[in-house]
Amino acid sequence: MPDSLRLPARMRPRALTAASAAVTPQTWRSGQFFGNRPWQEEAWGFRDSLGEFSQAVDWKARAMSRIRLGAAEIVPGGDEPEMLTEGPAAQLMEDFCGGPPGHSAFLSAISPQLDVPGEGWLIAERDDPRLPLSAVEWGVYSSDCVTALGGNFRIRIGESIWRDLAPENLPIRIYNPHPRWPWLATSTAQAAVPIMRRIFLIDSRIVAMMVSRLAMNGLLLIPQEGTFDVPEQYRQAPDPFVAQLIDTASKNIANPGQASAGIPIPIKFTSDLIDKWKILKVDDPLDEWLLKERTDELGRLGDALAISRERVTGGMGEQNHWGAWQASEEEVRLTFSTGAETVCGAVTKGYLQPALIGSGLSPVGPRGGKIICWYDISELTARPDKTEPAMKLYDRMEISPTALRREAGFDESDAPTPDELADMTWKKVAGTTELAPTAVTELSGQTPAVGVAPSPAASGEVAPSPEVPATPTVGPPSTSAGPPPRPAVGPPGT
Repeated sequence: MPDSLRLPARMRPRALTAASAAVTPQTWRSGQFFGNRPWQEEAWGFRDSLGEFSQAVDWKARAMSRIRLGAAEIVPGGDEPEMLTEGPAAQLMEDFCGGPPGHSAFLSAISPQLDVPGEGWLIAERDDPRLPLSAVEWGVYSSDCVTALGGNFRIRIGESIWRDLAPENLPIRIYNPHPRWPWLATSTAQAAVPIMRRIFLIDSRIVAMMVSRLAMNGLLLIPQEGTFDVPEQYRQAPDPFVAQLIDTASKNIANPGQASAGIPIPIKFTSDLIDKWKILKVDDPLDEWLLKERTDELGRLGDALAISRERVTGGMGEQNHWGAWQASEEEVRLTFSTGAETVCGAVTKGYLQPALIGSGLSPVGPRGGKIICWYDISELTARPDKTEPAMKLYDRMEISPTALRREAGFDESDAPTPDELADMTWKKVAGTTELAPTAVTELSGQTPAVGVAPSPAASGEVAPSPEVPATPTVGPPSTSAGPPPRPAVGPPGT
């Protein structure tokens, strides 16, 4: 298909921080592209069996899915590539993997491939070259699921089921090149495999100790010279009492809700020998050491995986589940930026530039710079909470309401309308003695009755003039002599 044409050999740049290879059926025979090396097999095994490693890999995959991909131009003399919002390159990245939702799925799927074995495959398939890129079937596969046979690529889609790829659907190998042998893949898991071996051995030791304790939870010492009544069903056993004790305990363990499981087992025994019964338990002094050793190894695992120790040990402090996926600026720079650049370099080399050239378009941007795939990682960064200092500065009239809303996490659409602002202002002054009646009138549209009642003339009614008392009474006015006069706005007694 035209948009997946490979660049000629002389035009393929060597990437420093990322690698991508559009492998042809003629190059697969070297055997370096398919299958796993021993450490990769072991790393995949720990991905499925070691919970802390699995959690770290899955956490990074979820975080990587929050990265946004787009086309950008490397402007000469600029610092960061400038994102392109329109043009053929921007449209090609819009179509990549079916759009932004597909970008998230792609990043989430390729992240474990780069973190565990250090390599994965991106394959775009379409039966008809006339289909648009947005309708192409995109897939991410491990090295176990891609191979070549007789000059044709094949994809594994079942336990022993393989499907041939069309000749024009060339796979793209995305990998972290080994610094010594750049044709081989590597990952942080390669150096972490020995650490995970030790954690596995510690876990095996702990499990063995727990099973041993379940099998023999100490020794029950019974005086041999003691005698007791043995029920009929246990009399033929080699040791009737032990047989009765084990049978009763087994039934209580199997049915912990029954009444007999909540009371001691009654046994009649010679009174002068009762005090001689003893339970002997052997404490294993390795317990505390094993747990400490495991915690230390988990910390080393976090260091080897280049993520914070808390991501592996689970100690995220006071951070709740809503913010647990966010990362600090240091984590973004050391962990996610490197992975994002690896992916962007591969997409640029294996998809974007070949698609531009195959469509007869220039891989150079409007300002003369190279067009590449780039990323926006802003959704991953945990912004510092500046709400409290912003409120203090606003109260001192040092920042604007717009700045306060921005730092508190709101936008300008949340600003109050003039009518809402007027209502809030009247609510603010409703607690003052001088302006309370006016505030109530403005907010409700009704004249308040605070010690007096509204004038009937205000509603258009005609009533005889009542006698005005010399001293206002406290409480509701009497209605026997007619309504009192309408009060003036202001504090009482003015």
